[in-house]
Amino acid sequence: MEFYLPQTIPDWLPFISACVTVLFGLIFFLAPRMAMRAILIDTQPDHPEALAVARARIAGMYLGLGIMCLLLQQPLVYMVLAACWGLTAFGRMISVLSDQGNTWVNWMFFSIEVVLAILPALTVFGLVE
Repeated sequence: MEFYLPQTIPDWLPFISACVTVLFGLIFFLAPRMAMRAILIDTQPDHPEALAVARARIAGMYLGLGIMCLLLQQPLVYMVLAACWGLTAFGRMISVLSDQGNTWVNWMFFSIEVVLAILPALTVFGLVE
């Protein structure tokens, strides 16, 4: 398995999405309290398990998915990346519609998640040359 930097635009799009995914994972892994505050979740000092959730579930999934996309650089793995970010955006939209979550923060994160889903999907489905 050899790591290489992308050479074409169709290769760069999922690569960028995977890099952002790894970046989010590193932030949640190394600075979970700051990351939770950034997404407007406040942790309480008497519940350290909240930080474990950020490090284990959120960071673990982001890092695992992103690193495998960067290492393998295969269309099916990129499809998984697109599906994960697409379902994340879908979940946020459901929250906006059913949980009175119509806030600028939700719309900002929704936009980011849609872009991160579209980048690998464009390459996987051959919509960019």
